Amino acid sequence: MKKLSFVFILAGILIILYPTLNRGYNDYQAQKVLQEWQKSMNDISSVETSENLNSEDVNKDDINDNDKYILKIDKIDLYMPVLKGATDGNLDISLSQMNHTAKPGQIGNFAVAGHRSYTYGRHFNRLDEIKKGDIIEVETRGENYKYKVDETIVVEPDELWVLESNDKEKEITLVTCTPIKVASHRLIIKGKLVQ
Repeated sequence: MKKLSFVFILAGILIILYPTLNRGYNDYQAQKVLQEWQKSMNDISSVETSENLNSEDVNKDDINDNDKYILKIDKIDLYMPVLKGATDGNLDISLSQMNHTAKPGQIGNFAVAGHRSYTYGRHFNRLDEIKKGDIIEVETRGENYKYKVDETIVVEPDELWVLESNDKEKEITLVTCTPIKVASHRLIIKGKLVQ
């Protein structure tokens, strides 16, 4: 009987701790992605400044891989990697670029999705604080892009027109659920490249 009680108590503790442990693991994964990106940036800098390096020793795909981004919004203390593909697994870890959207700095719409998260400051939890005129930065291996917010709107989940591009401008669109815990609509932040 004591063994059965112990098993139930242990199971209860694990059930209670699961959300915290899961969030901690996902935060660890996001931090790991961020550290790998920063390390690769340092490696590229050292390769570019090395004078005695034979060009055959350098994998050009490693240097020219611009599909790794960091999204930075100072106003809400956001600094997170943007993973390729808005899958459930990627969204649990970090922010994700939506498929079939432009790359940062290119003509088109660079669309990034993120969970709203119930935890203050985590993922896109504070995205509703962004207003017209605020700056969104995207860091890539080669460039830093600044977008100025020109519109914040709330739409139905099936209103995909917000991801479309006019094929003339360099845009960014941030997408998350709203309101928190209800998620009946989507909060959309749109901006245009200023630098």
